[in-house]
Amino acid sequence: MDIGLHEIIIQLFTDIIEKTKEEKTGYQPLVSGIVMHLLGEIHSLTKQQNFTAGDITASIIDTIIANHAGKVVEMNFERSRYALFQ
Repeated sequence: MDIGLHEIIIQLFTDIIEKTKEEKTGYQPLVSGIVMHLLGEIHSLTKQQNFTAGDITASIIDTIIANHAGKVVEMNFERSRYALFQ
């Protein structure tokens, strides 16, 4: 997994190192929160890498086709129901 260099990732690592070196009262929960933020950023960047423009295009096309197919089925149902009562 290669997410590259991102300013937010570097900043979070730097914050963790600084807070741990200082060891001020209550630093452990603070560092834990920063670690959770770091994990969230890494997860997000990984997901964004895996989701390409082609995936977005395919998803849009699939949605359009599904909506169109549903409308065609609905129209055919209405026609057959109308014909049944004529």
